[in-house]
Amino acid sequence: MKIFEYLYLLGQPCMPYHKVKIRNDLKSLVNKLHSNVELLDIGARKSHYTIGINAKVWLLDRSRETKVQKHLGLGVTDEGLAQLQKRRSNVKEYFVQDFFDANLPKNYFDVITAIEVLEHIRNDRLFIEKTYQLLKPNGVFYLTTPNGITIENRNPDHMRHYTKDSLGDLLC
Repeated sequence: MKIFEYLYLLGQPCMPYHKVKIRNDLKSLVNKLHSNVELLDIGARKSHYTIGINAKVWLLDRSRETKVQKHLGLGVTDEGLAQLQKRRSNVKEYFVQDFFDANLPKNYFDVITAIEVLEHIRNDRLFIEKTYQLLKPNGVFYLTTPNGITIENRNPDHMRHYTKDSLGDLLC
């Protein structure tokens, strides 16, 4: 591990609960699997959730282009990508492109994450279908999204917010 990764993990007790929970969930998932776990993080930016996780991490995010993306810090920049490459030891690949255009291997990934991504996707059903094509049989898709019941959709980049029922309908 690199110095940044050690420092990040040392600071974990000071992080917000939901960030620690996501990271611990992913760590637990990966530890239950075989060695050589392939993990794809969609909408990754810096992918702090995967720091120190025993997996080969593939990161995918779009480049930061629009005013809204710049204002909200969405997408990846050349500077951010260069910084990440210096700081991370478990990143195997970083793709800067739209998920729908990505030529990723089917039935390849043990774990796919999409942390606070789905609400940004116009065609959410197609996103879910493509994600499942990329997973190995018995692979795990771990996603989070704002709670559509308690959080009002004020983000100009969000297509929608999901309730438990609407997310369940989409995933089934």
